[in-house]
Amino acid sequence: MSPTTIEQGLTALARELLKPSFDVADVEGNVRYVLTTISTWREPWLLVFDNFDDLHSFGNKNIKEYFPRSNYGSVLITSRDGAAKGLSRSIDVSTMSNEEALELLFRRSDTIRSDTTLQEAQKIVRRLGFHALAIDQAGAYILARTLDLDLFLEHYDKRREEVLNETPGLWEYKRKLKACQEIETKLTVFTTWELSFDLIAGDEKVRGDKGHILSLTAFFDGNEISDTLFEPYSSRNS
Repeated sequence: MSPTTIEQGLTALARELLKPSFDVADVEGNVRYVLTTISTWREPWLLVFDNFDDLHSFGNKNIKEYFPRSNYGSVLITSRDGAAKGLSRSIDVSTMSNEEALELLFRRSDTIRSDTTLQEAQKIVRRLGFHALAIDQAGAYILARTLDLDLFLEHYDKRREEVLNETPGLWEYKRKLKACQEIETKLTVFTTWELSFDLIAGDEKVRGDKGHILSLTAFFDGNEISDTLFEPYSSRNS
């Protein structure tokens, strides 16, 4: 997310709100029209700013400049940057619970829940580490191939990259490419991993070291990573 993508979104919203004499090139006017219009509403509204991950991309601008002035609505911001917590009240989103993961898998794969399918689904969500996006993609893969749950893990072990790159035609999770804000890419487990790498701070060497550590720890159980793995790096750079 950047000021450019926000303004593009608000310009599209200006069209939906039937702005008089709408002109796609009048970005400033479109933004002003949308914010003013929403500010006059007397019914509840919700405005979502998704993937506010790179706070530095705003330069001297403040994201709050794009907030409507109103007591009737709410603004929701999603971010992987802890600094975004300073904007307002924050809620940390953790890994899905076991029941949430199962519900998502059954719903996305359009599988009927039974004692048998529940056992297989439990194996799948555990293997995927209760990762919401991975489970969603697994469900899409199962649905597209009318696959029984008991066959999924065999497919996963043999075709892991194919499974974790699976996206149906109407895939909700998209993001503007950093290199070209005009193009959206579908978010998959692999692309979100790459996006996480893009957020690593430091010079080339430091980024390389951090990337190496992230790649190494990817092979470990997330609950069993010892602090001792980081001690040599810390002592070398202290």
